[in-house]
Order: sequence, then structure tokens, then C-alpha cells
Amino acid sequence: MTSCKTTPSHAPQDVAWADSIVDQSTAIMEGSTPKALVHFLDSAFGTKKDLGKRALWRKYRCMVNYYEYYYQDTAARRVYVDSMLWSSKNDKELHSYEYSRSLYAMAKLLQKERHFNEAFK
Repeated sequence: MTSCKTTPSHAPQDVAWADSIVDQSTAIMEGSTPKALVHFLDSAFGTKKDLGKRALWRKYRCMVNYYEYYYQDTAARRVYVDSMLWSSKNDKELHSYEYSRSLYAMAKLLQKERHFNEAFK
């Protein structure tokens, strides 16, 4: 018999799980092999199905940090900033913290790309 209950799009247990994975990822980035982060995150998040947007947002934010501070690649960084914005925009149940951090990440990226007018919109 299947349950009639549905899981919310941002189940708290998903967010807590994602936070623990991101904490481990931070240790990897700060260690001797920061490139291992990409494989670790893909493997860890690949084991979970139907993660909520808030949990995915945490992964995207971690990847933005990687491409900003460890492996400077603005094209890859843009992909994850766009994903952060996608996962936090138009979701009224999602806290405004994620959306504001996403906008800030986009502004920093636009500054790096020397698109100053767009960065301050």
C-alpha cells in the first residue's frame, strides 16, 4: 500500500543532509586535492532522488565557491549561479536568504566579467 502523503519540495531532512555533504565538501576544497570536490558532490547528490530545490541550491552554491576561489572558471561558475537563481526564484515557500545570496553571487560574477552596469541592477 502506498502512502497518500507527499514530500514537500524542500523537506527539512533533505536540507540537513545537503548541509552535511557541503560541510564535507568544504573540507575537501580546503585540503590538498580541491578538484576531488566535483566528483564527490556529483557522487553524493547522485545517490539521492527527488531532492528539493533548497538542497540542490546548497550544492550549486558550493560549486560556485569552487569555481570562484579554487579553479577560476567564469563560464562554469555562471552555470551554477544560474542554477542557484533557478532554484530560488519563483518559489514562495523558499526563504528569501537563498534568493538574495543568489543575486549576490550573480553580481560578483558580473563584476568579475567586467559587466559593471548589469552587476548593480
